[in-house]
Order: sequence, then C-alpha cells, then structure tokens
Amino acid sequence: MAFQTGQGAGVVFGTTTSFTPNFTQIGGPGWTRDSLDTSTLATTGARTMIGGDLWTIAPISCTFLIDGAQLSDGEDNSIGDILFDSAVASVSEAAITVTLGNASGSTFASAGHVTEFQMEDITSDALAAASITFQWEDTPTIVEN
Repeated sequence: MAFQTGQGAGVVFGTTTSFTPNFTQIGGPGWTRDSLDTSTLATTGARTMIGGDLWTIAPISCTFLIDGAQLSDGEDNSIGDILFDSAVASVSEAAITVTLGNASGSTFASAGHVTEFQMEDITSDALAAASITFQWEDTPTIVEN
C-alpha cells in the first residue's frame, strides 16, 4: 500500500482547460445515507435500524489563491465562465474531475455544478484566496491508476 500526500492534486471544471487556479485545499469526496428506524412496540433494549437505499453525495469545497486574470469576465475560462455557464466553458452537466496527487493520477469524475463561490477576507498580510464549492450530480466514476 502506497500512502500519499495531496501535492499535485487538482480539479478540472467541465471543458475548461485554462481555469487552473493554484489550489491550497481540495475537500475529500463523501457519501452519507439515512438510517431507517425499524423499531416496533415490541422492540426492547435499543432501537433497531437498517440503512436507507439511496446515498447522498456530499458537496466538495476547494480553496485557491486568487489570480486576478482568472476573475475577469473578459477572459476565456474565467471564474465568470465557471459560475455563469457561458458558451465559452459550460460546467452545467459537464464532468468535474478531481485528480489525486499520486504519480499516476487516480480520479473521481461525474457531471456536476458549482453551488458556491466565496472570496476570503482580503488583508495586507495574506495572499488573496477564494473558495468554490461544487456538487456532483451522480456517483462519480472512480479510476484508480
């Protein structure tokens, strides 16, 4: 088993190739599902449960350093294209791919959409940063390389 760090990991939004911010953090994929109470009036000791049928895919948040050129609406594949689905680079129902930092680049990929963009506080003693959150629309395909 080879353990790894996140160095070299990245995210690609849809068909964009030039929106490649300097990520400082990429949230890990997650799934949750409800537990269904199967207890009856005859149950004793503790409630009984079974797992629900459907999983909920958790949204993923990523933090990156701001490059002013990538904020400009006039630039192809800018944050504006990612957020507002322009004809230049539509993310709507396009694959959003998370690539791990291992040498072979294992990936998680599925159609998805951006749900939030948030600039962090701008101060004189820190680099300008922002976060973007996306939601996969279906279970991502996992490719282990």
